[in-house]
Amino acid sequence: MATPEKKTIVVIGAEHPLGEQMCAFWLAEGWTVFAAAAGTEGMEGVKPVANTSGVGGEALLSRFHESTFNPLEAASIEAMVLDVESVMDHVDMIVHCALRCEAMEPGECIDSHQVMALYTYNAVAPLRITEALLPLMEGGRRRIGFITDSRGGMYEEVDGRHIGYDMSLAALRMGVKNMSNALGPEGFAIRTVMLDMQRGSDLEMNRRAQLVCQRLTEERDEEGEV
Repeated sequence: MATPEKKTIVVIGAEHPLGEQMCAFWLAEGWTVFAAAAGTEGMEGVKPVANTSGVGGEALLSRFHESTFNPLEAASIEAMVLDVESVMDHVDMIVHCALRCEAMEPGECIDSHQVMALYTYNAVAPLRITEALLPLMEGGRRRIGFITDSRGGMYEEVDGRHIGYDMSLAALRMGVKNMSNALGPEGFAIRTVMLDMQRGSDLEMNRRAQLVCQRLTEERDEEGEV
């Protein structure tokens, strides 16, 4: 059974600069962090949290665990979950911040295979990963956070990006809503934070990470934009 003194979190997509800063923030706040770097190639030697020296030294490192996995392969997801289980007796919170975007030149025809690949990675994989981790959330705080790109919104200008990316984000949001409807009655709090993942921001990355972390752990349930 989870206790207030022992808070645990799994960050999916910890190789992303935002994910890296989020891991560092939660470590500094006293959480035990499992940083899961997600990708389908070039995974060797990935170090999701590059700089932990300033927030706790050896004590901090004892609360930090990491692995790499392929979110498109069931066996790889299962292996990642087993890695989590080996270092955590429960999971209080899961946060997803892994998104794949591929550029499309103006006038380029839509490649259905490419669109489906984006849909599988951005919309289906996070739900599969969450489902695989759910048994470890028994007795925990039961919080699940999804970070998504505001550029996938219905009223955003297209400006030459890949329409398949927008479609995959729309599908993710619908999937998260359905998951919320199913898990809400069981005590799960599911939150979505929208921010511009591609065009940059005036806020420094660590400040953005801090705002996202605060939004994901606060009490209100509605989605918000950072």
